[in-house]
Amino acid sequence: MKKEIKIVICVFLSIWFFFMGFELGSYREKKKIATTSPVVVQPATQTNASSTTAPSTSETTLPTELPSMGDTTVYPENNGSTPSQNAASTTKKASDDPSTFSKAQILSAVKKAVDGVKAEQNMTAVQTENIAINVDDCSVPSALNMVNNIVQKFTGEKSATYTFSNGQGSGVRPDGKAVEDEGVVAPTQVIPPKNKNFELTEAGIAEASAKKDGDNTVYTIKIVEESTTLASPVPANNAAAIGYLDLTKISDKISGAQITEANMHYPGSTVTATVNKAGKLVKLELYLPMDGYGAAKLLVASGNASFSGSQTETWTFTY
Repeated sequence: MKKEIKIVICVFLSIWFFFMGFELGSYREKKKIATTSPVVVQPATQTNASSTTAPSTSETTLPTELPSMGDTTVYPENNGSTPSQNAASTTKKASDDPSTFSKAQILSAVKKAVDGVKAEQNMTAVQTENIAINVDDCSVPSALNMVNNIVQKFTGEKSATYTFSNGQGSGVRPDGKAVEDEGVVAPTQVIPPKNKNFELTEAGIAEASAKKDGDNTVYTIKIVEESTTLASPVPANNAAAIGYLDLTKISDKISGAQITEANMHYPGSTVTATVNKAGKLVKLELYLPMDGYGAAKLLVASGNASFSGSQTETWTFTY
């Protein structure tokens, strides 16, 4: 029996810890956690000495390559103007060249664009999410393939289209169905970081770059590496730029389970914002690589699991 309970714990840790660490489902998942009844996890039953039945898991709604960096500064040709005119023109071009922007300038531009789209009243926003996850190890090594097969059912791509009018709108899936457990929302409730403005500081930036793409400007920010524990669960910089859901707050929603360890590692998330010549955000790309380790107790047994993977979330906006 203890072996089957440990398998259940592996699945529980792999799905809940990893997905919540990514804040998958974000607004709707927070709403669901706050309003639904506790989830009871039933252990698997043993059928014979050499095989077990996979634990039952309820259906949970879960919530690109980054553009290459680099740019070339093009200086104007001498077309008959005086040297002083050429010098002034060259200085102006260099100052307008985004590849010369400082971290502070790039951060300011991204904040202005993201905060601006959150305040938009009328627009269409298309969201695409893609999740990849692998359970690298668990407390029942012989069940690792089975655990991964279960977890893979919760991965893959989802998309939704939001049409906002007078600051309100709702999401619709490609099949025409409304986004689950969400209802009518404002842009700031669904666009990361949700329910607040873009609050990343320069200290939270590992790298930053900017380049021209036709009439658009593409800004890329890589967030510094962060690690969290059960006692200190907030990745401050990821929370300020992308979003975060406190893992510790879900433990009381899983009847009979007690989280004993929750160690998450964010090696370097990336925010890429494409801004048009009018200064409006037209594309927002979020890339979150993550790995972690969790342990929990359930009934008379305990278990653990370690996992790695990534989430990509892309938003495109039309006005």
